[in-house]
Amino acid sequence: MYKEIILILILKITIINCYAFQSSIDNLLYIKNTSTLFAISSSHLYQLHWSTTNQTLLLLHRRVQLHSTIDNTEYGVSVFVYDQVKQLLIICARSIIGRCILYDANDISRTYLLESSIETNYLGCLSGCYTFMSSNIIRSALNGNRLEHNGNIINSKIELRTDLLNYNIKYELESSDNTLITSLTFLPERLINKYNYEYIYGFDYQQYTYYILKSSRIARLCQSSIAMRVTYDEIPLLNCNNDKNSSIITGAYYSLDKMNHLYILFDNIVCIYTMNEILRAFKESKAQCQSGNGYRLSHIVDSVDLRPTCEKTLDQNLTEINECTWQAYRTNTYMDGIIGAIGEKIYETMTKNVKIRFIFAQDDIVILSTNERRILKFIRSNQTTLYLLHEAIYQSEPFNSQYVIDYEHESLIFAVASELHRYAYNSCSIYDTCRSCIGSRRYDSKSCIWFDGKCSLTSNPLILNRGCPPSIDQVKPTNISVNTERISLKITGIFENVQAHLAKLTIKYPLSNQNESVCTIKTIKNDSLICDLIIPKQSIQGMISINVKSEHSLAIGDTDISGTVELTEKLNIYIPKPVLVPSFGPAAGGTKIRIQNLAFDNSLDLFSIMKIFLGRKQCHITEITTDAIECINEACTNNLEKLELRIQVHDYVWQLQKTYFHCRSDPMVFDWSPKKSILSGGIKLTITGEYLDVIQIPMMKFVYNLSDFEFISLCESISNSQMICLSPTIDKNLGLSPPIDLDVTFYMDNIKIIPDNNVLTIVNDPIYYPFENYIQEINSTHIIKFQGSNLAATHSMDLINIRIDNINNACIPFNFTNTYLMCRLSKQALKNIQNSEANIDIQIGTNLTFLIGKILFQNNTSLSTTLLTVPYLTRQIGSWTIIILTILTSITILTLLFLLVIFIRRRFFQSSEKYHKQNKPPQYYQDVWCELGKKWQINSKYLTVAEKIGQGCFGDVYRGELKQNDNKSIDVAIKVLRDQNVASMHEFLFEANRMKDFSHSNVLSLIGVVWDPIRKAMVLLPYMKNGDLRSYISNEKNRPTVRQLITWGIQVADGMEYLSSLKFIHRDLATRNCMLDENLICRISDFGLSRDIIDRDYYLVPRTTTKEKDGQAIQIPPRRLPIRWLSPESIESSKYTVQSDVWSYGVLLWELLSRGKTPYPGIDNADIFTYIKNGYRLPQPTYCPPLLYKSAMLVCWNADSNQRPSFTQLAQDIRQILLQLEIEQQKQYIRPQQSSSADDDTIIVERYPGDRKIKRLSTTSMSSSGSIGGQYITTPHRQSENVQLLFDRGGDDEDAYAVQVNSSPDIFSTTRLLPKYTETSITEDV
Repeated sequence: MYKEIILILILKITIINCYAFQSSIDNLLYIKNTSTLFAISSSHLYQLHWSTTNQTLLLLHRRVQLHSTIDNTEYGVSVFVYDQVKQLLIICARSIIGRCILYDANDISRTYLLESSIETNYLGCLSGCYTFMSSNIIRSALNGNRLEHNGNIINSKIELRTDLLNYNIKYELESSDNTLITSLTFLPERLINKYNYEYIYGFDYQQYTYYILKSSRIARLCQSSIAMRVTYDEIPLLNCNNDKNSSIITGAYYSLDKMNHLYILFDNIVCIYTMNEILRAFKESKAQCQSGNGYRLSHIVDSVDLRPTCEKTLDQNLTEINECTWQAYRTNTYMDGIIGAIGEKIYETMTKNVKIRFIFAQDDIVILSTNERRILKFIRSNQTTLYLLHEAIYQSEPFNSQYVIDYEHESLIFAVASELHRYAYNSCSIYDTCRSCIGSRRYDSKSCIWFDGKCSLTSNPLILNRGCPPSIDQVKPTNISVNTERISLKITGIFENVQAHLAKLTIKYPLSNQNESVCTIKTIKNDSLICDLIIPKQSIQGMISINVKSEHSLAIGDTDISGTVELTEKLNIYIPKPVLVPSFGPAAGGTKIRIQNLAFDNSLDLFSIMKIFLGRKQCHITEITTDAIECINEACTNNLEKLELRIQVHDYVWQLQKTYFHCRSDPMVFDWSPKKSILSGGIKLTITGEYLDVIQIPMMKFVYNLSDFEFISLCESISNSQMICLSPTIDKNLGLSPPIDLDVTFYMDNIKIIPDNNVLTIVNDPIYYPFENYIQEINSTHIIKFQGSNLAATHSMDLINIRIDNINNACIPFNFTNTYLMCRLSKQALKNIQNSEANIDIQIGTNLTFLIGKILFQNNTSLSTTLLTVPYLTRQIGSWTIIILTILTSITILTLLFLLVIFIRRRFFQSSEKYHKQNKPPQYYQDVWCELGKKWQINSKYLTVAEKIGQGCFGDVYRGELKQNDNKSIDVAIKVLRDQNVASMHEFLFEANRMKDFSHSNVLSLIGVVWDPIRKAMVLLPYMKNGDLRSYISNEKNRPTVRQLITWGIQVADGMEYLSSLKFIHRDLATRNCMLDENLICRISDFGLSRDIIDRDYYLVPRTTTKEKDGQAIQIPPRRLPIRWLSPESIESSKYTVQSDVWSYGVLLWELLSRGKTPYPGIDNADIFTYIKNGYRLPQPTYCPPLLYKSAMLVCWNADSNQRPSFTQLAQDIRQILLQLEIEQQKQYIRPQQSSSADDDTIIVERYPGDRKIKRLSTTSMSSSGSIGGQYITTPHRQSENVQLLFDRGGDDEDAYAVQVNSSPDIFSTTRLLPKYTETSITEDV
């Protein structure tokens, strides 16, 4: 039969982002009707399941390490199946012997090690074995040795048997001595010349089990145990391409459709075989064998012949007998058939280097994957005709042949390297465009329709099953000024084969007089459309719609562009809000104003037709650019006037939002200095006055001899009263000889100001001489002297900038004459030039610079050099200066000697016995020690240290006894820091100092600090008899009621309300940091006292590197964060506020009501932030009232920190919730006991394991006392959402009254999502 493949042109291939594992995925297993998926990746076994609320969300349930005997890192896993009856996973190693391990499918942390001495416990192999499940029966075919003394075997049925407490794999048939597997034993020495004798696939059909061999053969044997061993036969599968070089089978799939097709992969070819054809080939081969013309399998038959022939039987009708029934005598068993099954080629890749990885088929759907990371979906209309409907390409590495089928959701789940993908092969949602959706209707029987921008399934096949509306990507512009008369709109999208006369674009306005406006189409292309639109003269929004008609009538599946589409983005006609720069100026006018944020047509000659007004006076236009208009205003009436902007084009006045120009007082100049400058200019002239900042471009004009020469200098306003200008440069070519007097005038927009002293005198430039020999050594005085001429007469000392290696003001002048300048090096310069050469120059103003040479700073000078320097210094700075310096040096040396003696004496004193009796810390702790005050400084003689009651990574906690002044003793907890370095101890004392001011019944306060020579600082805290809150509630011996748990939450809220009133942020609020005293009163503790870190509660943030503005890289050391309690803003940006403590308080409430569980169990610390940012929150604990969860916990976890409640509000709300619950309790349980005994039974809601029954309790035995005990219970058919009542347990010790400690865990996962497939478009057949 001729093969026909009809391809549909793919317009778009989508790259899909997917779920990612840490390493490549090697094996997959899906459990039907459970939504549970098992995966093997590297050396780990993963258990995952689909979310019950979101079918695209895959949740990680558990991950365990594979057993060492089946470690996946070297060879991998050969067998991975599920026994539904015993609910066990069978995992066998890919190795020579292939040992198997059983895993409990309900708890994969539980394994069953099979006995290594039993041969049947080895189902795996390096290659060529195949094990599969069929109707709860495990079937296996193997070609590897069993413990070196058994041959190759095939079994059609195996089972798991329980021997005492152990499981073992047993074949249905085995010898009496249990030493040789008798289902079917191969002779391995006969297989030496048989290449590719490997089993790659298996399935059941009717009464036979079939296996596909890599060598293009198919084998079968009866499923019946009585005939299984003697009915193994093989026949060839003929290559449908008639290519002898491609006789290797690479994959297979048996489809349970009406025709029962078998799909076989030969590298890049797909052949299809009907089961009728395969039955025919087996039947004819058997007939040939019975007639003596065939062969038998040499590796099974014990014969001297290399290929034993069949024996001719007397009765040729033996082939009609059902061979799967018991027969006393059989002939020609283990047939090597000579009649092959013939298949049809249905697909071949374009090039031979493109290989097909796997195939799947269901009814008329065929799915192929290739080594080019592509998934192809075909529709098969008949035996050999395929229509390609969809193609997806993946970004990751090529995928393997591992895939599983989710029949419930009609999806394929397969692995692409370390990613897991889900492909909904029979869903309309895979088509992401109208053309691909509607186009599929031509070949696919599924009623997909395009509606509301997506492809979906409908029961009405007549709804939008032909033609596609135009696809619009963008409209430009969408924001148009109301002052625009006409504009061209450009719409980009798909307009293929659309004629302009068949398209209509309209804008619908909510106006009574102009409800609809037509945009006249000028040009239309395949990807864009341009039309002209007249703009209404008012601010409004319009809906854009495009209607396209088809030139011919459309049939089902036609994808011609036809129909109407309305854009979600509206056309916005707005009134512009101009921006004036500047928006103020002097009342005298003359300000150049730049008008921005105006939308206007640049093609118009606005310069001649536009007028601009500020108030009633015109602002004269000087320039019009593409985005702004510049004009100069006229004088204001007064300096308080506010002038509104108006723009007129022709006779039409533009609609503008109110914009004003503000008139200010005219500027005034009081004085300016200096009044002397040099020929080179660049000297800063400081002008003082009033209202100097109202001028946009102030100028200073210099005139010589009335009008001979003019110089202009632009100035900068520094403030309202100060302005800076630069003196002009006088060109020597002008022939002017200093001194030169220049008349000064200030121009402030329209204002001309001539100051009283309006003469600037220009003198000759000063001259600074270079160093002799160009280098000068700098001694310890750090003083530099510069020689020159005409210095002090031309400029002042404050105008001098001495630069060393481009460091400004590196040397500070202190002595200045007409011939020399002396300066002292600054500290910044000393850091950069010690023991090195540095260039030095002098800058006068901004225009004149002198290169002086280099300086060399000598840090260590010899005595001779010093002696030689003295005369030099004497000449330079005078003898009195030398005497003063000598005296100061002597005093410094004596002081150092005195300090040295004190240091030696102190060291000697520290080694003496007397020193150890001191109770004060060393000097470097005195600052923080003194801040404590004498009230909290306790002498060690009053303290008795007892046994150690706790320890951690950073310190230890001891129990102690403190004697007070009244000879009474109190128990205290003594916290001692283990790391006694100065920095840690200083921080330890500082944190203790912070606690001394706390005074609240629910906040742990400081008793005092004792200094001990051995233990150093010992912080004394009240002794909490019942330890920390987390340990107390998670201890099975303690049985707090729900009411007690909520009460502790209220106490914590009260304590945090107090701390927040002191502007104190805790940063680590959790049950482990709250303590319980002997009266079970909860107190907040651990305010940073080097708190010990529990690895499971804290996340280690690795070392990171950041860059400052100067480019310097700074390493941030690793740090631990309580990430499961932190708010998202604290995790993301280390931002800690009272609102972040509120978030942590919500997690603390969850800990209380879940009896000390770790938040977000099952989620890695690294995934917590992603989990929270995606909107997921901790679920309601089992024993938590819904009202408390919704009104207290969830509000604390608001993503917007400003929306979270305060601690004051939380304390009030939770008290009200507790009161409301008690009222509901009384309403439900204080009632006449007139109900029948059946109605009095109350079910206690508890999450016990599956094998435990729900406990029942008669309501007649309940106490109505108001004490603190209690449990939330649920009465069937009689309670509202929040009727979970509190009651006393009284004298009843039943476990059901207390919140269970180790109840079934709530399972969470990472928030990685499986892909949403956006697929391809379909056009006409190619």
